[in-house]
Amino acid sequence: IGGIKLENLAEVIAAGARRVVIVSGLLQAPDVAQYARAVRQLLNQNSEI
Repeated sequence: IGGIKLENLAEVIAAGARRVVIVSGLLQAPDVAQYARAVRQLLNQNSEI
């Protein structure tokens, strides 16, 4: 685990990741709820399901 943040999440998904763990990006975000919403939105946009 390490290095996955909102800024590189699209690249991680494009590389084939089906699951991700984001810790430091979330914990360091000024607005945790907004950060989590942005991550979820990006994941949903790139979901095969």
